[in-house]
Amino acid sequence: MRGLDESLPLLARNLFLLGTLRELLAEARKRGIPVIVLKGAALLCWLIEDPGARAMGDLDILVPEAKRLETERMLADLGYGLAPGTVEMFMRGTAVVDLHTSLLHRQDTASLWREAVPCSIEGEKALVLGPDETFIHLVARAFLQGGSLEEKYLDDLRRLAATAGGGLMGLDWDRVIGKALGLGLGPMAHAALEELARASDRSGAVLAGAPLVPDRVLAALKPSGAGRAAAWVARKAASRRDESYFNSAVLFTLVRPGFVLSRLFPNREFLERRYGENWKREALLRPFKLAARALGLR
Repeated sequence: MRGLDESLPLLARNLFLLGTLRELLAEARKRGIPVIVLKGAALLCWLIEDPGARAMGDLDILVPEAKRLETERMLADLGYGLAPGTVEMFMRGTAVVDLHTSLLHRQDTASLWREAVPCSIEGEKALVLGPDETFIHLVARAFLQGGSLEEKYLDDLRRLAATAGGGLMGLDWDRVIGKALGLGLGPMAHAALEELARASDRSGAVLAGAPLVPDRVLAALKPSGAGRAAAWVARKAASRRDESYFNSAVLFTLVRPGFVLSRLFPNREFLERRYGENWKREALLRPFKLAARALGLR
């Protein structure tokens, strides 16, 4: 009974969040706001049968940029307020909604909307990313934002890899390779898959006698040239299960230098939303604070 007792708080939390998500989706449908559900909630929709098998800290949703203000009004009408010090996280009690109009690895979201797959969450219609895009999104989230490969993301990637060749919602390795290389995420995808292969070998996990990660996939993603520096940092990050802001900052600098500049020197709208009337002072301090955080000084 001990294992069951330990799973109850996680199960209760997930059921609460899924019920909250159903409310959001129903209201968004009434207002004509399209929503793509991301990460844990999406995986619990179509891949993970047990709602207590995967932890969720918050709800991540993607809406079109043109619908951002309308979505924020909807959240306010539902009793959510902007979390202090953020521009996209909204809270109502213990429920947290992370509102996205773009993703770290793909600022142009047009292809995401074209390829999104219908799904039902708690009886309410929604959209989710397809398995290939989900794989890429999880790799980008783990490495670029977390600077590590947390256990939950490693488990997510393992579950996705196990669907390879399984039809509409089965992973297509060729598409994963193409997306990773096209987005400049090859070093991180390779490091994640190497770690996944090692973990699977240790556990003896195989699919019909074949390795979970085919050798040809690792060969296609093997870094070369300028990608080797990012690959070295990515391998270090893949071996970690706790977040590292330093690894995240280095990987961003190597593969998304333009994003780093925009993060150090964001536009006035971001600054005003984030810092309010103190935005001018914080604009001057922000580069130094982020550098100190990357170096572990604060």
